[in-house]
Amino acid sequence: MAKFDEAFNFTFSCQEKFERLIFTMKKVIFREAKRDDCDEVRRLIQELADFEKMPNGPQIDAEVLREDGFSDHPPSFGCIVMEEVGEGGIKGKLCGYAVYFISYSTWLGKAMYLEDIYVSPEYRGNKYGSKLFDLVAKKGLDMGCKRMDFRALNWNPAIEFYKRKGAVDVTKSEGWHNFTLDVVGMQNLAAKSSTRE
Repeated sequence: MAKFDEAFNFTFSCQEKFERLIFTMKKVIFREAKRDDCDEVRRLIQELADFEKMPNGPQIDAEVLREDGFSDHPPSFGCIVMEEVGEGGIKGKLCGYAVYFISYSTWLGKAMYLEDIYVSPEYRGNKYGSKLFDLVAKKGLDMGCKRMDFRALNWNPAIEFYKRKGAVDVTKSEGWHNFTLDVVGMQNLAAKSSTRE
């Protein structure tokens, strides 16, 4: 029975490796997101939130993405997507994305802020995340940015990836802390400011 189990496990392992090899041969392309991608980008945003153990975090829908990123006024963000390409060049689902925007440093000038970077689990291990990260850095340079900022949860294994890319954890090295003021806090402050006039 033990030999059967070993043979079964070996066969299963080989099958799994073969399926992974076939899967990794799938072609993907990287491109700027389009208005029509917003439903798929929203799906990926939810995947990222689930991974970050914050499934109720995203409060926007695809329509907000379309309005903020692809309407007539200057876009609030840019987005690079990773798309699977099947046989005959038929395009498939989106399997990764990066959302970025321009911020400003009074010390350096323009800065790129990487809000999200995500690759669906079944596409990991092929350096697609690395390519996506590099493309955002290149986009920042092309736009005249002098640095790229982003945040990571303290348990996220991607921290080591970022360090290998040359990123520095300024919380440790420079003592900077990132703060967030939610919309309720903003409204409270705005109400106080209008009563002081």
